[in-house]
Amino acid sequence: MKQGDLEGDRPMTHTPESAGTPDDGDQTVIDALARANIVALAAELVERGCPAEGLIDPDAAEEDDEERAEYRMFAVQVHPGLERWVAMPGVDLALVRAAGPDDPWAVECDMDPYAWPDLIAELADDALGWIAFGRNLALVRDELARRGLVFHDKDVSTDVDACGGGYEAFTLHAPNSVVIRLGVPNREAGPGSRAELFVNGYGHLFEQAIESILQAAATP
Repeated sequence: MKQGDLEGDRPMTHTPESAGTPDDGDQTVIDALARANIVALAAELVERGCPAEGLIDPDAAEEDDEERAEYRMFAVQVHPGLERWVAMPGVDLALVRAAGPDDPWAVECDMDPYAWPDLIAELADDALGWIAFGRNLALVRDELARRGLVFHDKDVSTDVDACGGGYEAFTLHAPNSVVIRLGVPNREAGPGSRAELFVNGYGHLFEQAIESILQAAATP
């Protein structure tokens, strides 16, 4: 998972050819096309199951540098812990869709050029993985609550940079002030699954993970 520098200058790696561009200086046309293209990108993400709310703001475009007058920058909120910067060409969408990563008019994300389908796939994987994290965490909390150990929202925190390899790190704050580290995968990890949950660094299947959390929470 790549995450760009969200502050300061964001240098680009591509300088497209002039063929297929709007007339020089026609920034209104460039703005409109770039916004239409980012809306098209968001629509494809939503079709793949990504939540639409807060995904993009097509009116919050930022201009690129002087050499990249035909590109506009957009923030894509892949999930609450990850914002990706997409540089979208203000040209006809067909040109952007047809471009490979080494071609003029390639869409870029966090300074790296992509073929359109590859960027859609990567952003969708990030977003849907986050949904899976939340679903698995809910399964854990529901089972713990059924067993008498309730974790309210205020008792659960996450660090999006603490895990990798398809896992997300959550911290559970038990009622007796015990802190429990929980690693949750981005695939189904509920009862009967063979995917492991990690409790304080140790891997367990779902049922064993629940027992481990209960035991840790009962420790003074």
